[in-house]
Amino acid sequence: MTLDFLRFINVQETVADKVILTLFIMSVSAFFHTFSSKVETNVYKLSHPLETIRVNYVMRSIEGWCNENLSSLSLTISDYDGCLNALIEATWSPVNPAWYSQCIFLSSPPGIEYIKRLEKHDDANSRFANAIQKAVGFI
Repeated sequence: MTLDFLRFINVQETVADKVILTLFIMSVSAFFHTFSSKVETNVYKLSHPLETIRVNYVMRSIEGWCNENLSSLSLTISDYDGCLNALIEATWSPVNPAWYSQCIFLSSPPGIEYIKRLEKHDDANSRFANAIQKAVGFI
């Protein structure tokens, strides 16, 4: 159905999968890139992680899903960088200043600590979710 909608006729399924995944990545990235905000406050007081971090979570989820469900579809950092660069070129002249400020912050010592805390929190939540799933028989 999707392949028909996109007018993919006589296209290898793996090529079509890569195109559809690329379009999905570009849409998600465009959303987060468009609505990103400058790092002007204490990041620990924000209701959600920074947009750059959330895109990273989405990309890791996509990578995990591909590895588990569609191993023929590989996803690399250069694939993502290519998507993001095309997106930036199509929508902004240089880089969105807010996105850039997040990247600068995340490269700094306080930003690195912020990432470590988020990952520690994410790991704890994952272990808790896995324990619950095992307890109720989902795994």
